[in-house]
Amino acid sequence: MEYFLENISEVMSKDFLVLKPADTAEKALGLMRESGVSVILVISKKKDLRLVSSLHLLEAGDFPNTKLGSIARPAPRFTPNDAILDAAKALVSHRIEAVPILDRNENILGIVTRNDIVKYALKTRWLDTFKVKDAMSTNLVIASPLDSASKVRRLIVNHGIKQVLIIGEDGKLVGIVKIRDLLERIYGITVRRSTVGERVGETNRPLSHRAKGIMSRPVITVNTEGNLSEAAEIMLTKEHCIPVLEEGYVVGVITRSDIIKMIAALDMMPTLPVTFKGIEKIPEHLFDRASAGISRTLERFARTTDLFEGRVVVKQKNREGSRALYIFEVSAKIAKNMFSASKSSWEPLKAFIKALRSLERQSEKAKTKKRKAERRRKRTSSA
Repeated sequence: MEYFLENISEVMSKDFLVLKPADTAEKALGLMRESGVSVILVISKKKDLRLVSSLHLLEAGDFPNTKLGSIARPAPRFTPNDAILDAAKALVSHRIEAVPILDRNENILGIVTRNDIVKYALKTRWLDTFKVKDAMSTNLVIASPLDSASKVRRLIVNHGIKQVLIIGEDGKLVGIVKIRDLLERIYGITVRRSTVGERVGETNRPLSHRAKGIMSRPVITVNTEGNLSEAAEIMLTKEHCIPVLEEGYVVGVITRSDIIKMIAALDMMPTLPVTFKGIEKIPEHLFDRASAGISRTLERFARTTDLFEGRVVVKQKNREGSRALYIFEVSAKIAKNMFSASKSSWEPLKAFIKALRSLERQSEKAKTKKRKAERRRKRTSSA
């Protein structure tokens, strides 16, 4: 974790774009397209500082003359001496793409984006010990090739994401629709109409097009067992979102946000109602990876259940030469239930991953059982 306690000035970018509240969505999109960025600072004469992202432009709909002052969002401010970890936590908690860095006189020195932090994590080789499966999101947002662009836009806006996976009838990935695909469709057609009139083949509703007509393909993919550092390289140079495959089917996606969440999770353990025993037995070079995994799992418990108490115990026994058998015991106590798992392996990460997954499976079964019981009660009461 010490890498991310360095000052923000280590990763700060001094190249950033600035517009005024009176500037339009059309102008912002043009700048984003020319510069290859997805976030712009919006500053008023009174030094009110806000951010507008490509997602905000999509939320605004097909109104190219929308003023940025009406759609830009406030962002937390940082100083050059704040920690990189604090910036990562702000990006996650505020669900934003960048944070501005100011001096003591409120002058803007630069910004820190998701890209900047991922690039730094790659440079420090912190990502080298992780697999793609350690960071990927498994809550997939998908659509059919025959779904309308309007539905895809709604999915992106409602979920606050940057892309939707397009899955064919056989359950396999056929393409991906990104925010920029929709923005080009919405604003490109709308602006042309306002300048040269209706064009042959255009509809009155640019979002009535099918997903298959605007999706990007072929799609770069990675495997669950792939190195996270290699996936990060792809994110920085080619695609920000990469579908993750297993036996030819999509099982997750990996984005820059997922890596930022891993980094932010390094600081979650002290704030969770969790006790630790024997965690110092984890080899030092694997400690950050184990800490991130434990934090993410228990943080999900805390967010989706009434987590009263969590406990993590690490044991060693049966040494064979330089090897030791690691035993991970993980438990989570919630309002009306107690989940626990104990797994062992000669490799500490395997033991802890198996224990955490067992805990998550128990929780999912309990939640599924609860949902079914609620549905039965509703059917009974409505009968």
